[in-house]
Amino acid sequence: MNQDTKLLNCPFCGGKAEKTSLGMHSHSYQAIIFCKNRKHECGSSGTWSSRDGEKEALEGAIKAWNTRDTTDHDKLRAQLKAAEDKLANIGQYIDDYQVASIRVPSYWLKKIKQALTT
Repeated sequence: MNQDTKLLNCPFCGGKAEKTSLGMHSHSYQAIIFCKNRKHECGSSGTWSSRDGEKEALEGAIKAWNTRDTTDHDKLRAQLKAAEDKLANIGQYIDDYQVASIRVPSYWLKKIKQALTT
């Protein structure tokens, strides 16, 4: 990897990215990669520091920016669906024993869904 390596688009909004060196700060060279998408005010960025030099700071920032999440989200969604189905069945048993509510599991299920869809 070198300073001329192509930057991937922003992992959050798909906007173009730009790199710049911030020079020497606190005994290390710093570089930043940031999303140029002003239309959606994305604002994502990543910085990298290196005591080895400006070139190394830029290379580190590029490598970090171009690293992407490799999580299998489809598999996680399937697991979530299976958990939802199990919780739906639990509700039947709770009703049989006249327990007041299952709000807590529903609350946490919503939180899990939100985390997986954002």
